[in-house]
Order: sequence, then structure tokens, then C-alpha cells
Amino acid sequence: MDTGLLALIGIGIVVLIIAMNAFKYWTRRKLRTINTERKITVTGEALTEFGRSVVLSADAATVTALIEAIPKNKLVSLRPGVWGLKYVERDDVIVELRNVDGGSELLVTSMREYWDSPQELPKWTNLVERVTQAAAAAGITTRRGAYGFAFEAPSKGTNGHGRWVLAG
Repeated sequence: MDTGLLALIGIGIVVLIIAMNAFKYWTRRKLRTINTERKITVTGEALTEFGRSVVLSADAATVTALIEAIPKNKLVSLRPGVWGLKYVERDDVIVELRNVDGGSELLVTSMREYWDSPQELPKWTNLVERVTQAAAAAGITTRRGAYGFAFEAPSKGTNGHGRWVLAG
């Protein structure tokens, strides 16, 4: 082959390699931006929904009996008035029943973060729907409350996961 032709082929290959690397860099950068924006949106929406409690106009014993009668979907009792929604571990999402003026309040008090986002939102919303329906059937009125969360990072040097806990 001619030396000039080999040089052109070599230059073409180098240009192709540079173009492929530039394309790879550009797409990764764009995907990173999209994922960051999505994470902020998804995490924010999830935290807002996890922060929506259910206030029931009944005492804690009545509400506990109501919750215990609902068919469980990975809801495990951790101690009286406290349940866990299991994703990986029993206490990935901790749900507590607290006494408030005029009744009891069922709320998420903390959740473990996996893959940079809190998990088990569908199970929480399902539990809220079931409790609300059971309360309506029992003649107990309900309303929704709202809380915010703060992030607690895992200890340095561990492979632990961070937790979102009630703010304030």
C-alpha cells in the first residue's frame, strides 16, 4: 500500500477514536446531569409523600387493633406502636403511632436510604390507603398531616446507609 493512504487511514482511525471518546464524555455528562435532576425530584417527591401522616380520631389502642387487622405487606411489628416496612431489613422504614390532640397519628419517623433514595414509598402509600379505608369502615375520621425530614449520613469508614429522620 501507498504510505499516504496508510497515513490517511491512521489519521481517520485517530479521529474516530477521539470522536468516540468525546461522544462518550458528552453522553455521560448529560446523563449525570439528568440523573442528578431526577434524583432531586424523585427524592423530594418521595420525602414529601413519606412526610404525609394520617391523623385518626381514635385512641392508640383502637388504631393499633385496626392496623394489626390489616393484611400485612412486609409490615413487621418492631415493638408496641412501632412497625417496620421491610425492604432489606426490618427497620428500613419505621412507622410509629403517636398520641395527638383528638386521637392518634400514624407517621413515618425514619427511613434508610438505598441507592441514593428512600425506598418503600409504594408500601407506605398502600398502608395509608388500607388504614384510611379500615378507619372509614369503623366510623373513624381521618385527616392528613405533614412533616419534613433531615438526612443523617452514615458513619465514616462504614458501608452503612444514611437515614432520613424527622426534622425538628
